[in-house]
Amino acid sequence: MAKNLIPDLTSPTLDQLRESSFPSFVWDVTRGRISWGNRAALVFFDETSMLDLIERDFTPTDPTVCELTDIASRFMSEPMVETRLAFDGALARQAVACHCFPAPLDDGRAGVTVMIVPSSRTHPRTRFEEIADAAPAPLLLISPEGTILYRNEDARRTLPQCAIDTPFENLFENTRRMAPLLALALSDNSASRTVSLRTKAGFRMHRLTVRKIQDPQRKAPALVVLLRDIADRRAREAEQTNAVTTQASLLAQVSDFQWQLDHAERLTGLSPEFKDISGLAPHTLIGLTFAEMARVMDTTLPPALTQLLSERKSFHDLPFELATPEGVKPYLLSGVPTPAHGMMPRGWLGIARKALDPVETIIEKEVVREVVVPDFAKQEELNRKLTLAEDELKQKSNLLSTVTHELKTPLNAILGFSEIMQTERFGALGDERYVTYAGHIHRSGEYLLDLVRDFLDLNKMEAGRFTPAFERIDLSAILRECVDLLSVEAQRNGLSLTLDLPDTLPALVADPRSVKQIMLNLLSNAVKFTAEGGEITLRAQAAPGGGLTIEVQDTGYGMSTEDIAIALQPFMQAGKRAINGLGITTPTGVKASQVADKNAKGSGLGLPIAKALCEANHADFDLSSEPGVGTHVRITFPVTQVLMD
Repeated sequence: MAKNLIPDLTSPTLDQLRESSFPSFVWDVTRGRISWGNRAALVFFDETSMLDLIERDFTPTDPTVCELTDIASRFMSEPMVETRLAFDGALARQAVACHCFPAPLDDGRAGVTVMIVPSSRTHPRTRFEEIADAAPAPLLLISPEGTILYRNEDARRTLPQCAIDTPFENLFENTRRMAPLLALALSDNSASRTVSLRTKAGFRMHRLTVRKIQDPQRKAPALVVLLRDIADRRAREAEQTNAVTTQASLLAQVSDFQWQLDHAERLTGLSPEFKDISGLAPHTLIGLTFAEMARVMDTTLPPALTQLLSERKSFHDLPFELATPEGVKPYLLSGVPTPAHGMMPRGWLGIARKALDPVETIIEKEVVREVVVPDFAKQEELNRKLTLAEDELKQKSNLLSTVTHELKTPLNAILGFSEIMQTERFGALGDERYVTYAGHIHRSGEYLLDLVRDFLDLNKMEAGRFTPAFERIDLSAILRECVDLLSVEAQRNGLSLTLDLPDTLPALVADPRSVKQIMLNLLSNAVKFTAEGGEITLRAQAAPGGGLTIEVQDTGYGMSTEDIAIALQPFMQAGKRAINGLGITTPTGVKASQVADKNAKGSGLGLPIAKALCEANHADFDLSSEPGVGTHVRITFPVTQVLMD
């Protein structure tokens, strides 16, 4: 009979979960799929066998997949995580209560044991918690001393520093702004401030609304904090301000002054240049119509202006006379009607410019006719060729993207089944050679999958669809992680891999995934093309001009200038050519041709992708090499992306 396993803080074993009536499974975080499940899990997901469950596809952008990745990172501080996750089960997509435990997989990858439990098994939820979790924004409950007492689901997903019983000030970029905010809320029962908060996407501006309440559980005063992300709104406001400023600058270049009318055709705006031209302060004419303004200035208006304004028709270069300190001067008036916008009624916007003399006008028109017309014909031909080239590139990009995506599905199945066979999860295969063959299949599948991912990354960058996710990163931690990942392979090849970092390294604004991939590509190349006994050094330091440099240097086979040009082209491999050109014999007696063949594996995309990712992160990529001496790569980030404490 199936057991009802009561979960606690101790991670259950697979034997305990196998016969449990609670649907339970092990989630492979790296590959984003299920690697094991019990019978109850088969029923929950409506699968007929374990292989069907393992083969089940999950979309990488599925919020539940992202949530499981986040849960795996929280096990350092939380031995067990209680949450609600949404799955596509046998009935429909439904949110269920889950207990999650750390579950390291056989090869050391991160895993999560997920046990779906009845809602009654989790701690009882108060009405405040139910209302808070339904709120469409992050919401916190704070003690008067500044300790987080409760967080809703939105807060937990977006604010990594808001764990319960931690200081509220951990969220603030400027921690000194927290105490006055809480003090004001406690004294006035409410407060509101705009502050910069730490989120998963880096520091972003938020509007904080704080209300003093009575904590329903502690029966003591507490503060409810509603957080609204306004960073995007601020960015749009800045863009709008810049657009208005740019528009005003452009109008100033093509006119002598600008004017604005309201819906009743009264002047509501005159640019400051009007005073320099007429000698009258613009504010003395605000509220007048054009006819009233003409009487004040003792000038005449174009006869058609009144009719055009009443019919709300655009007009261009209507001649009129403007009184100036030097006498009456001819000017040209242009205007367009503006539509109503929100509470702002419709009106008019326009410009005025000094009229040219008739001879100057004729000369100007002749020059334009003779010079510009031939250029239009040439530009049309260039545009046609550009359109054809863009269409060809788009077709190539779509074909490559479709083929690589189609390859990923069977490759995932190959990896999953070969891993099951290699580990003999369902019984012995009968011959050790079968286990060996399964291992070969699995390694070949992983190589092909990495190749497919490289194709996709390169395709995105060539098509201009790759957008780095810039944030504040700990560069030292990323470099240490990359060295740790390559150290085993370096030792296997008899190489010395050294990380040289200063005591303090400034933080960097960059895309963390891109930086990690750049370092892994460069270090992998260095390990691959350095002979036994060689040295590889990875160092980072502040640049003299205030930037930051990362260097990868090896004592490998090196490349000529011609080899470097080949290596930086996609799908081109210069390593084999460079090694054969040396005609060397390694200390173990292996000839150059054998070394070249051994190290020729790869897609030829490592260096091109690293260079493209550097450019996407606004960093300079410089590669120098000499045959028989080694290769040196320097990446320089500008001072604008270096954060000095």
